[in-house]
Amino acid sequence: ALASTTNAMAAASNYSAAAKPGLYANFNIGYAYQTGKGSLAFDALTLDKRTEHKFGWNAYMGYNFNLKANSGIAIEGGYADYGSMEWRNEGSDGVDIDQTAFIAQLVYNYGWKRNLDLFAKAGLALGRTNINTDGTAMTTNSTLSTSGTMSNQKLWNIVPMATLGFTYNFMEELGVNFMWEHIFGEKFKSSNIDEFQAVDAFMLGLIYRFDF
Repeated sequence: ALASTTNAMAAASNYSAAAKPGLYANFNIGYAYQTGKGSLAFDALTLDKRTEHKFGWNAYMGYNFNLKANSGIAIEGGYADYGSMEWRNEGSDGVDIDQTAFIAQLVYNYGWKRNLDLFAKAGLALGRTNINTDGTAMTTNSTLSTSGTMSNQKLWNIVPMATLGFTYNFMEELGVNFMWEHIFGEKFKSSNIDEFQAVDAFMLGLIYRFDF
């Protein structure tokens, strides 16, 4: 009896949740790096003061299906905020862009050893680029221009994405994640503001597996 209890405790302390079927929730915060660099120049205007707001977060709900004793495959959907960038000059001219996305991914989970699971994700992001202009920086036909009507634009694009990461499981229901997300977008330019900007995000958070 003592041997059985000891074995059970050892198994519990080295638990892999990669194959656990069921619903889970995942929330993460971290660093979001967007690719827009340097100054923006269009017509006779140059915006050469760039500020990056790199805080990002995401939240997912998913369902994991058992494949083998130490692996599973999941489908998940969620929402992410990838921060914002600002371009200014010495005057009142400026452009602000903010990027968010609705995300759908297929996930492969693998229980590597002890409490550590590895995962890889691939899917699509419905990305929204929110562009605000002021001063003489105006948006015209999805480009930046000094002529036209100053406006706020929300532009949508579907772009592929991929994620790699690992989970350390404290218990069957709860674990901590670290992940790298990459969105295969474009580099933001004054001539292609209708494209979703490429993003690299490094996130840390928690996963909770529901036990119904």
